[in-house]
Amino acid sequence: MKKIHKLFLSTTLLVAPALAQADTVRLFSENNNIDIQGEFLELSEGTYVIRTALGDLHISAEGVRCEGNACPSEKSDVQTVVLRGSSTIGQTLIPLLVEGYAAEQEGAVDVKPTQSGNETLAIISANAGFGDEIGRYLVHSSATVDAFTALEYQTAQIGMASRRISRDEARVLRDADAGNMISPSQEHIFALDSMLVVVHPDNPVRSLSMEQIREIFTGSINNWNQVGGEDAPIVVIDREGWSATRKTFSEAIFGDPDALKGLRNAIIVDDGEHAASSVSDELGAIGYLSHANRRATQPLTLISDCGLAMSPDSFSARTEEYGLLQRLYLYNRENGHNPASTGFLDYALSEAADPIIQKAGFFDLQIEVKTQAPDSGRASQLNDPTADSYERRFMEEMLAEMVEYDRLSTTFRFQTGSSRIDERGRTDMARLVTFLEDVPEGSEVLFVGFTDDVGTFDANRKLSLQRSESVLAEMREFVGDDLSQITWRSTGYGELAPLQCNTGNKGRGINRRVEIWLRSPA
Repeated sequence: MKKIHKLFLSTTLLVAPALAQADTVRLFSENNNIDIQGEFLELSEGTYVIRTALGDLHISAEGVRCEGNACPSEKSDVQTVVLRGSSTIGQTLIPLLVEGYAAEQEGAVDVKPTQSGNETLAIISANAGFGDEIGRYLVHSSATVDAFTALEYQTAQIGMASRRISRDEARVLRDADAGNMISPSQEHIFALDSMLVVVHPDNPVRSLSMEQIREIFTGSINNWNQVGGEDAPIVVIDREGWSATRKTFSEAIFGDPDALKGLRNAIIVDDGEHAASSVSDELGAIGYLSHANRRATQPLTLISDCGLAMSPDSFSARTEEYGLLQRLYLYNRENGHNPASTGFLDYALSEAADPIIQKAGFFDLQIEVKTQAPDSGRASQLNDPTADSYERRFMEEMLAEMVEYDRLSTTFRFQTGSSRIDERGRTDMARLVTFLEDVPEGSEVLFVGFTDDVGTFDANRKLSLQRSESVLAEMREFVGDDLSQITWRSTGYGELAPLQCNTGNKGRGINRRVEIWLRSPA
């Protein structure tokens, strides 16, 4: 980035022709030492930032005049917030959130592409759009890795990530004086995205096992008649190697984020929208993409390696028991952000943003309620005739208690090797309190602990109870004297009712949980 001061220029850089575009401005000095035309980005701390053929130029406002419709007024103190990172987040979701944020301030927003590819500029104006500019949001959509590079070099205030920051990335940012990137003030889970395995809507195949998906993507299965479909070749749609979505898919299916590196005979596309159009245009195609990009494709039910069916519905997404799920994050440095970025982050994390997140095709973090019916899939698990008599006694106990309660989508999980709830738990605790404020007098909330199957049955049952008691204690401390109309209780059922296979670290992590059940008074 170049910073150009009037005193350093002895010749004119560029003589500007007549201004042709609304975003184009001319910066010039009375002594003709400066005469530059480019796309206005911001005026911050006495410095203009404009985009030119030479790159983004930083020009001291001292002695410089601005000409063009995009020029800020002399009294303007408009701040530009730059967001960089995941295209999954940046292409649609962030512009819609800026629109919602503008409405919260009784303003209006104008969103338009810039002269740079994959980039939009959203300008908020007060008084329903008739007032002065009050904020600018420059959104550059590329890859998650760019979010952390931009935060390191301070070329963005907010990083957009469709995966959690890695330890190495967090260390680099710590060493760049960006702070602790996994602290609650810098790491923000604001939405969830189910990754779908999709086919053409006319394809009769409606479910595939994880093993079948592995064999399709590695080429061992290459015709639909090998998985119960018609006699037609399978066309695999894959993503670029740098894609965070590709890494998430590869990790979920193969247990290795780089397992697809050597994949051959696939059509490579650069984002979810192109993946969706490629699948919907080709009868024999199969691909993977964000729930927000599903369009006219047909999502498949996935059968886990231990026979559990995983349907990509909203409740399974919010509980994170669906096998192909990614959390969506916003990150900021400990320093270097401004009131405009802080205000936007507060809005994006609030319940007011939930309808916008849904509109964009993602899942918000609101609490969903599900009846635990005696004919549900979980009830079928507990009616296992092959279980020994000792375990069956606890299955019957859980089943009898379960049908008396509704299950909330709030599900607490734990940091690896720790009894502390993970980063999402911080947000879920606050949302649960807000939800419970409206339940009737005499309601009962049951904290129900579960474990993986490592260890003995009795030891796991004891551990699950300890964890449920731990989360309940944290909840009591959080609410203090509030919610006095509710009765609290905890229990644990150990390794019963697994949500995913216990064969890998990820599946075991999903099974180590505390669920929240709610019983309202009759």
